[in-house]
Amino acid sequence: MPPDSPRSPNSGSLTRPRSPVSRLLQKPVCTLQEYERLRHDRRCLFVALDCEFISDVHWDAEPDPAKVFASQAPTEVGLAFAHEPFLTSAVTTAHPRIEPSLGSFCHDFHVEALSIKVEEPYREKLQQIAQNPPVGERGRGKLREQFRFGESEFVPVKQVEARVCQVVNQYRDRTPGDKVVLVGYALDADFNAMRQGFPALADLCDSFLDLSTIIRSSIFTEAAVIEPPGLRSLLKLFGYPQDDYGLSESTYHNAGNDAVKTLTLLNDLAQPSHVETLRLRQQIPRDILLVDDVKLDDVKNVAFVRPADGLLLPTALDNVLKLAILALPYRPQAVGTHKQLKKLPSSADKIHVLRGWVRFGSAEDMKAFVEAKDHMMCESRELRIAPRGAPASHTRKAAASLDARRSQEATDASFPLGNGSNDEDDLVLGGLFQ
Repeated sequence: MPPDSPRSPNSGSLTRPRSPVSRLLQKPVCTLQEYERLRHDRRCLFVALDCEFISDVHWDAEPDPAKVFASQAPTEVGLAFAHEPFLTSAVTTAHPRIEPSLGSFCHDFHVEALSIKVEEPYREKLQQIAQNPPVGERGRGKLREQFRFGESEFVPVKQVEARVCQVVNQYRDRTPGDKVVLVGYALDADFNAMRQGFPALADLCDSFLDLSTIIRSSIFTEAAVIEPPGLRSLLKLFGYPQDDYGLSESTYHNAGNDAVKTLTLLNDLAQPSHVETLRLRQQIPRDILLVDDVKLDDVKNVAFVRPADGLLLPTALDNVLKLAILALPYRPQAVGTHKQLKKLPSSADKIHVLRGWVRFGSAEDMKAFVEAKDHMMCESRELRIAPRGAPASHTRKAAASLDARRSQEATDASFPLGNGSNDEDDLVLGGLFQ
């Protein structure tokens, strides 16, 4: 007997048929292995969904999650889908130091996105924003995110379901494949909106994939010291520019943009380097500040990390997460990297330099870190770890030998200032620890 039959096979009593959303909830994709299998199935189409909601929550205090969840009238429905398969995503051809972007992802995979503004509740939300200006650091009000990847359209409440299903059906008709996988991040509220506003979408989907579930089940362990990062934190963690992850979490999100971000991050999870990044991130407490490309000046208890041979930091220590893991037993407060373009001696050529630094809460912690790790070997290379003002003789030796290696290592070499001075003196901090 089919599972949706009104009569139970074990008793003669009538049972209530399951709703389309309830049936879809029985078909989750829960692990990276399952996603990998679907990604290589050319019949599978990934449709990203995000919803935004009306909320009467006062943002001058911590919101009540139950109250937020109960505010389930969707003001906006965002959809995104790619017309090129993700089959090439696991092997990136881009240079690892080239910054990714949502725009390049949309271009490469021919992404189509739509922001459907549900006319009546959306206008009600705008009125609510006008009546409740931002209050405090959590204030939300005048800041609204613009849709960057397509055009928005206003749709009356009664026509939202038909429009959503029409868009998904058109995508399926134009793209080879017949198995639709619904994708989102923390989909509980989105499923609640689907139940009330457009349940027929669930009947068009063969399964669903929640990115937060995939990360929690396949990457984060029970020993993780933080929860899985949200969309904004994931984009920042994977190296996307600020324009892509946004200036502030307090900005009202755009559902279409978030759907594009979700689809992008789904593709990113196919890359082993990003999975490794998440495995590292779960070990680092949130109270340790992690920053990229920040210059330092007159900051106490800072140890600088640089290679003794004048090359870039080895791959095992070439980002803030890896440096933080190295320093974790010594109670670091902040970990960062510093990138520079340096001029080669007797040449107009310039090369990129990448170094690291760790700030501690006390001189004792910094001293313990330096004594334990200075002169350590990493990938058969010696590292120099020293506090500010330490002798820089090893950098002068590196400078003297660099020209001899230029033809072979010019793109990877790290070169200190030509005058042989302690080049950390020229680093400037913009009030990070003030």
